[in-house]
Order: sequence, then structure tokens, then C-alpha cells
Amino acid sequence: TFRFLTFAERLSNVNIDVIHRIDRTGSYEEEVETHFSEGLTKWRDLNLTEHFTTFMKEVANKSQSFNMLVFHQKFIVETLKTHL
Repeated sequence: TFRFLTFAERLSNVNIDVIHRIDRTGSYEEEVETHFSEGLTKWRDLNLTEHFTTFMKEVANKSQSFNMLVFHQKFIVETLKTHL
């Protein structure tokens, strides 16, 4: 038979194990694309100016992962300044 449960009773029946529900597998993956790389991919088809295509050729292979982006940060910023 159905028995109506109060909100407090329903809350007391909830059992959530927060520690075991956290997914840490992808948080430090090197193969995850950066927002910068995703932006370059998006604008590759939208912006066909000479400056952007040159910038894209110089920077695309240096910004595929977060580690690469941080490592080549100074080069990418200087290249961006050149093509602005």
C-alpha cells in the first residue's frame, strides 16, 4: 500500500555518496582541447583574411592541448599581437 511521505522523510531516505561520485578521470587529460583551440577551429571557416590564416598556420599546432598552450604562451601572444 502507498503511504504518503513528508518532505523530511523523503530527504532522510536519500543516500548520496559524494566522494565516490566525483569523476576525476578526465580532469587532467592532456588530449582535451582548449577553448582557444576550439575557437580557432570555429573561426577557421568564418575568417578567411590573410592575417588570420597566417596566424592560424603559425599557432594551430602549438595550442592543441592545455599543456602545449601554456608552454607556447609567449609565442602565441606575440604572434597574435603581430596579426592584430
